[in-house]
Amino acid sequence: MANRKPDAEPWPSSPRPREQWSIASVATLSVDEEANLKTLTRWADLYQNRSDDFEAVAELTTDPYVTHGGGGTSSEWPEEVAPFLIGFRKLSPGYEGQFDDVFVVGDLAARRLSYRFPEPLPNRGSLQSSVTIYRFEDHRIAEYWNIYLPIDQGWD
Repeated sequence: MANRKPDAEPWPSSPRPREQWSIASVATLSVDEEANLKTLTRWADLYQNRSDDFEAVAELTTDPYVTHGGGGTSSEWPEEVAPFLIGFRKLSPGYEGQFDDVFVVGDLAARRLSYRFPEPLPNRGSLQSSVTIYRFEDHRIAEYWNIYLPIDQGWD
C-alpha cells in the first residue's frame, strides 16, 4: 500500500506510459478469472457508473470485506454501502469515473482508474487517479487496496 502525507514532496519521476505497465498477459482467462472479472465489472457499475442497485453489493462482496487505503484498514459491511454512496452522490453531483485498465490473475485483480469531480473541494482537486487491487474469495470481493496518485495528476 502507498500512503503519502499531503505535504510530501512530489513523486519521483513521471508516470509510466500505459503500454509499460502490466501484471500479467495471457490469451484467455480461466473460468474463475472470468467470474472474478464479471464481479469487478458489476462492482464498477455500482461505484463508477452510479447504479442504484445497492442490494447487489451483498452478492459481490464477502460479509464483511476489508479495505486498505490512505485512511488505514477497516472492515466494511454490505449494508453500509448504500448510505455511503447516497451521501457521496449528494456531495459530488456530476462525478465521472472510468476504468483505464483491468487485469485479472487468479484470485487477484488490479484496475487503473481515473475519476473527475466537477467542483473541487479543499484537499480534493478535480482529477483523482488510482490503482486498486482486489482479492476474491468464491468470486466475491474479500479485500481491496487503493493507491492514489497525487491530486490532479493523471496517467499521461
